This record gives sequence, structure tokens and C-alpha cells, in this order.
Amino acid sequence: MKISPKVANDILSERFPTPDELELFPFGKLLKSMWDNKDNGYQDHGPKVLIAMNILLSNEPNKLLKNRLDDSEDFLLIDTKREIERHFGNFNASTRALFRVAALYHDIGKYIIKERHPTVGWYTMEYLNPIEKNDLRSLLGDREDYLQLLMIMIRDHDEFGVLSTGEASYPILLRAANSLGNNTDDQKQIISAIMWLNLADMAGTPGLDMTMEDVKKTISDWKWFLDALDRCDNGHERIDDYIIKEAGREYMVEERICRLLLEASRDVPRRYEELRLPTNRGLMVSHLVREQIRTVYPTEIPRRDFAFQFTHLCKLDYGKRFFASLVEYYEGPPESGEKSRSLPKWAKERVETVDLIYAVLAILRRLTSTYSAMSHSEGGPGSLIGVEMKDLTPRNAPEKTAQIIKLLLDSHYPGLSWMMSDCLAWYF
Repeated sequence: MKISPKVANDILSERFPTPDELELFPFGKLLKSMWDNKDNGYQDHGPKVLIAMNILLSNEPNKLLKNRLDDSEDFLLIDTKREIERHFGNFNASTRALFRVAALYHDIGKYIIKERHPTVGWYTMEYLNPIEKNDLRSLLGDREDYLQLLMIMIRDHDEFGVLSTGEASYPILLRAANSLGNNTDDQKQIISAIMWLNLADMAGTPGLDMTMEDVKKTISDWKWFLDALDRCDNGHERIDDYIIKEAGREYMVEERICRLLLEASRDVPRRYEELRLPTNRGLMVSHLVREQIRTVYPTEIPRRDFAFQFTHLCKLDYGKRFFASLVEYYEGPPESGEKSRSLPKWAKERVETVDLIYAVLAILRRLTSTYSAMSHSEGGPGSLIGVEMKDLTPRNAPEKTAQIIKLLLDSHYPGLSWMMSDCLAWYF
């Protein structure tokens, strides 16, 4: 190995490696190629994620966010860090090195392609170069358990992120949780590790102004899953069955759709503010989603079937990108002084929010009904599936996205049919 564990950790605890130093690390050529490729954003993102991770590992993890509403919020990240430390037992220098190494390597799949890079990174490091993988084990103090955990962190580092945006349901965490068996302590350690890495990842994402609300949402999801593990620890119910059942409850599905709408509207201030208007039963978006679901599914059994199917559709891969384009298109002509848009066209006039939500539900309904046979099971909780949506928003052809959305607005069913021709599904 070209770099010792001590030198590597000394560097990572203080700063991001220089381009020459990157080549000394295991898989160094891939790290260096990512750094040299200015199109993937790694030169900006990589150092910020490592800085964020070092803040989270410090005695003041609350400094991850510069703007906090009040001092009481400081304790949220402090208490979370203490609980994560308990799940690792002796949270020593080797454990801190694991998290720093994870921050360095989490995006390594981008050496090939940005989209679906966690899977690319996992296969590359797990299978393609045993010598480099062995050097990576040495970097982690020759701990095989930490090497296995690192691989899971690389493969699943974005799962809390897509859960927070509504692109995923809670069952998406089952693959990671069960990767090393069904020991509850191991499952809690895995889930805690990928959540902590995801916080650093979000904090270091260019263009994302991470708020305390984002942090609270992520930590709440983490606690929800840990509570579920505790409930199933007595062996009376399988964790897979319990998670799918609870995540498929109607109010949970409503919350997921609300998240999807809010995240898709994040860069459209007028729509975002409208969705976040307070009502006597929560935010306006919650009220509108609940009402529209009952309009589309007026009786309980169809609503329950939709909730079941949508929960099994546990990942809308790059779905946020398409729904954000939908919100942008439905906003109508840009106002004076508005920042440039990603689409070349938009609706002739602003579409009402209730109609926007109806369109989103129509899309989700078509997705779930099309692939319901894949998730159906006579016995057991059924199969989890993912739907690939990235081809709806090709970077080099925004005209395609605009045309699909125009057809959705003007001619509902042909638009859905065109959309589905580019939404392929896989067993998760």
C-alpha cells in the first residue's frame, strides 16, 4: 500500500487530499480521475462532504448548520451523535477513520457515470480489484467488519436522501439493514452509519441549502427505523413484514407524496410557499394531498390497494428531477427577474396547485398499476421494486421533458403512455 493508515487518517482529519495524495490511496487512480473530471462536480462536492463529516465527528456536530433557529436545536445533532456512538460500542480512532474514509469514497462510482453511481462504486470496489480492496482493509485497521460496512455505506449512501424527498419508502432501507444478517445490533449500526454519511453528503451538496428541517426529517426517519427494529427484536414479527405494513398505511403514503411535492417545488418559491401555508390540520400540502387521494380513490379498498402498491414501489430513481420539471412547467410563463429555467417551454398560464397535485397522483397511479403484478404475492409481504425515471429528463434534451409534460397537461392518457415507455422497473 502506498499510504499508511496513520498518514491517511492524519490527512483526512485535517483536509481533503491533494490530487497527488489521492493517487496514494487505495483505488487512487479512480479518485484522481474523478478529481480531474470537472464535469461531475467532485472538486466542489468531495471536500465539502469531508469537512461536513469532520464536523459531525467533532464535539460540536451542531455546527454542521450555520443558521439555527434557537439554541435548543444544538442538542439534536449532539444527542444523535451520542446514540450513534452507542451503536458502535467503542467509538474510537478506527471508527472515526471509517467515517472519514466513507466520506472520501462514497461517490467513487462517478468515475464512470454520475447516475446510479452508488451501485457502480459498490461493484467496482467489491469485485474488480482484490489488491486495492485489501489495501482498503488495511486503511481501516485490518477490520473486516468495517470493510464490509464501508461497502454497504458506498452502495446505500443516498437512501436516506431519497427517503427524505419522497422518492423512496421506508422499505428501501431493508436491503442495507439485512446485508450482514438479522442481528439487531448489526442492523442498527448499518442504518446509523448510512444516515450519518448521508447528512454529510447533503451538507456538501452544491446548490442544496440544507436546513434544520432537513436534518430533523432525516433523523426522524432514522429513529423510525430503529424503533421498528426494536419492535421486531422479540421475533414475533419479521422486520420486512413490519416495515412494509407500517409504511403502507394511508397516512404514511400521504406523507411521502407531500415530501415529493415539496421537494419538487423547492426551487419554485411561489408554489413552495403555497404548499407550506399553515392550516388547522398542518401544512396546506397535506390537506390538498389528502383531498385529492380521496377524489381519485373515493372508497377505502382502492385507497388501501394504492397505498400497498406505492409502498412496494420503494424507489422512484431520479423521480425528483422529473417532478421538479413538472412543477416548473406548470408554473407558466416566468416572471420578470426570475432565474433561468431548465426547460425551454412551459404552460401558457399558471396551473392551479390542486391540478398539479392531481397530475402527480395520476402519474403515481399509472406507475403503481402498471407494475402491480411485480409486487403482488399470494403469501408474504410481496416484492419491492424500483422504477427508473432518469430517461424522462435527459440532460442534453430538455425539449423531450417539456414535450412529455405538455402532453400530460393537454392530453392526459397519451402523455402517461409516453412517460411509461421510458420508465422501466426492476426488482429491488
